[in-house]
Amino acid sequence: GRLEKIKGYDILIDAWKIVNKKNKFLKLVIVGNGSESAFLKKKIINLKLDRSIEIVSEKKNVKSFYQKASIFINSSFVEGLPMVLLEAMECGLPLIGLPNVGTKYMIRHNKNGLLLKNHDHLILAKNITELYNKPEKRIEMSLQSKAFAKKFYPDKVYKKWKLIF
Repeated sequence: GRLEKIKGYDILIDAWKIVNKKNKFLKLVIVGNGSESAFLKKKIINLKLDRSIEIVSEKKNVKSFYQKASIFINSSFVEGLPMVLLEAMECGLPLIGLPNVGTKYMIRHNKNGLLLKNHDHLILAKNITELYNKPEKRIEMSLQSKAFAKKFYPDKVYKKWKLIF
């Protein structure tokens, strides 16, 4: 992803500070590059989260990161059609998203993930912790994510485009 202010990683890091207090064994991995990289790394060190948050530079193939994850969190303020959510759903990840146009379309609250009402780091932390502590709910959301992602398979999209043109 792009490490830019608009992506809300600072809010995610603030939420992670709370999550980490009770769940020291959990790890947050942020993959990407951008103008906020140095700021975010400094924030992580200042909050003493460098053992539980890792920023990995942009990768061409991120599938291995999705496959190791338990939850995917989209902290962005603005999204159109968030490809990152489609990728996460295709890998069967339950989602947590902060409200923006694209994320609102992709996340079915309590079905394939949790769609939060605002960009409050306290609410985000609470939802991360609750979802992580409910493995059966994560499994159900995982199945729903995979099913929802199928709507965007090329053959399905092509059929819709063909009707338009």
